[in-house]
Formats: sequence, structure tokens, C-alpha cells
Amino acid sequence: MNLILNSISKEYAGHQILNEISFSIGEGEVVGLIGENGSGKTTLLKIIAGLEQPDCGGVQFVPANATVGYVPQASEAFSDQLVCDFLIESLALGQDDEYKVGIALSEVGLGEKTNKKLSELSSGQRTKVYLARILVNKPDFLLLDEPTNHLDLEALEWLEKYLQEYDGSALVISHDRRFLDNLVDKVIELEDGKTKVYGGNYSFYREQKQIQKEAKARKYEEQQRFIKRIEKDIVEKKERIQKLEKSDRPTRDNDKFASTFLLNRASRKYTRAAQALETRLEKTNKIEKPKPDLSLSAIFKPKTECDKTVLYLKGLCKNMGGRNFSRILVCLSKMEKRWPCGDLTVQVRPR
Repeated sequence: MNLILNSISKEYAGHQILNEISFSIGEGEVVGLIGENGSGKTTLLKIIAGLEQPDCGGVQFVPANATVGYVPQASEAFSDQLVCDFLIESLALGQDDEYKVGIALSEVGLGEKTNKKLSELSSGQRTKVYLARILVNKPDFLLLDEPTNHLDLEALEWLEKYLQEYDGSALVISHDRRFLDNLVDKVIELEDGKTKVYGGNYSFYREQKQIQKEAKARKYEEQQRFIKRIEKDIVEKKERIQKLEKSDRPTRDNDKFASTFLLNRASRKYTRAAQALETRLEKTNKIEKPKPDLSLSAIFKPKTECDKTVLYLKGLCKNMGGRNFSRILVCLSKMEKRWPCGDLTVQVRPR
């Protein structure tokens, strides 16, 4: 199953969000869609899902009867409908198929939430409900908008395993570098309304992006030096013209007419030269100044490095909204083992 986007454009209140975007996703590919917040990633997914219409351009699935599963951001999945009713009605299942819903909810860890309202669930639980809908519907193509934002570690591992074994194609928005590294075949970057495709996972994308950024910075500096030289030359020629226009120096034989003629000829020569330089400057394709890297790692640096344990936790247990806090800490520390309760030692060391 293939997805083909042809010159997709979308504008909101005079602001161009998407500008003639074209790319394709092949059968079995899992692709990461990345970009800054507000760059239009969610809008693009909604257009592909058929929830919004582009101003121009088209979306094509091959075959045309391919089914699409869409998981929105958790903040959008909000209603007072019961979980079981939401799944059954949205999938047009009959009453005899309710057991399929139950099995799917159990697989994503929501077996006890069947008769809960969506509005009573946490953001992560609402995301799981949409994942359960995918399990029941088994679509050919997946569109996942920030599915990792509110998932606990166990659910995140389940989703990663599911996508690794998934037979169809998928387009995933995520800020989770590890998640993208383990899953995607290529990365599509959305920036300034345009997309650029990079083969490989997220780490490969970052390497290529850095190489391109450094090359662009060098070209920008070279062009700025060129522009400054031209501008300096223009200023010098215009100053020369002004001096000539003020000059009344006579010729050897004190011929006033000859003196004026020679000064005018020299002035026209410098004027033409200055105009030619200005035209050359106007026709130069200006390279946009590279955006500064605002990474926090470049701002906060330790004064001294230490290999001692700086944090020790023991017997920590805390449940918040059904999520185990100890698991969150273990996830952050990148440890392989997890304990729901009991002794837990976390060592934080500088990179």
C-alpha cells in the first residue's frame, strides 16, 4: 500500500502552513514526520486522514480502497462517550463483536476501563483507546500524532513492538528520538511549509542535518563577505563621483570647457560602474541566515565532572493516575530493569 501526496497547500488566516508539499510512502515503510511545534505536522496528518481539505493538491492511496487508522493527539481525543461505545460505533461493529473490543482494550492495558467515559481517562489512557481501535480495525495505513507523549513505559514498549511487526505503512509524529531510531525507515522534515526527505532513522537525519547546516553557514559567511566587498566598492565609487562633481580644477591651458568635459566623462564612468555593481548585488540570491542553535546543552555545563552517586532512592512507590512513578524514574535513567516497588537505586552521572 502506497501513499502519494501531490502539491499539498494549506493556508490559515493568510498564513501559509503547507506550501506545495509532495512526497510518497512506500508499502511497509514506517516514516517519521518531524518539525517544530506549529510547523503544520498535525494539519498535514488531518489532510491525509481526510479530516481537513487542502487548498490545493491531492492525496492518493494505492490501492484506492486502503483503510486508514488515525491516532490524534491525546488532547483531541476528549468526549463523554463510553469507551466501549466509542470503539463499537466508530468501527461500525455489531453487538456480537464486543468481545473484540474487550480483547483489544486488554492488550493495551485498559481492560477495566470498558465502561468509563473518555473524559474520565488520562491523556495516556485516551491514546490507548485509539490504539485499541487500530487493533480492532486493522487498517492498511497508520497515522500517529504524538502517540508517545503520554504513554507509560510499558505501553511505549508495546507500541514499539506492534509497529515493528506491523505489515502496513505508517506516518508517525514523535519527539522521542529513541522511538524513531528503532522504527523509522526514513524521516520527513517539515520546515517553513516545505518538506525534505532523509533516508535512514532519526540519528542519521540529525547527522545529515548538521552537515547541511554547517555547509549553509559557510556559504552564508562567504556571501556576506562578498556583499560587503561590493557595498564598499559602491560607496567608494559614489564618493569619487561626488568629489569629481565638486572639482573645478582647470586643464593645463586653463580651458574651462575641456575641464568640464573631462570631469563629466569621468563622473559618468564611475556612475556606470556603481550602477553595474548595484545591479549585480540586486540579482544575487541571498542565502538566509542560519537559525541559532538554542539547545540547552550549550547553555548549562557542569563546573566539575564527578563519577560519584548524586542521587539515591530507596523504597519509592507512588501512583499518579494509574501510572507508577518509579517506572518513570527508571525510564529516565535508561536502566533496563524495572521494579514496580521496592529498593531502587538511580545513579546520575555526567555524559
